[in-house]
Amino acid sequence: MRNYTLDTSTRTLAAKITSAEMVLTEFIGETKLSLMKTTEEKTQLEKDEVATRSYICPACQLPAKLLREIFL
Repeated sequence: MRNYTLDTSTRTLAAKITSAEMVLTEFIGETKLSLMKTTEEKTQLEKDEVATRSYICPACQLPAKLLREIFL
């Protein structure tokens, strides 16, 4: 009888471990996806920032040497 109880407890524990591993695997997958989306969004925002800066100040895009020649 005791051996049966131990076997049942082992199976129950193994099932709990398997379930926890599945939840953890799903969480890791969701986290990686979220990180990838956030990284893509950051990259796009950086591109938008460069475009906005060049729109606001087109002279800022000119080489420094040329600006010195013009204004000095």
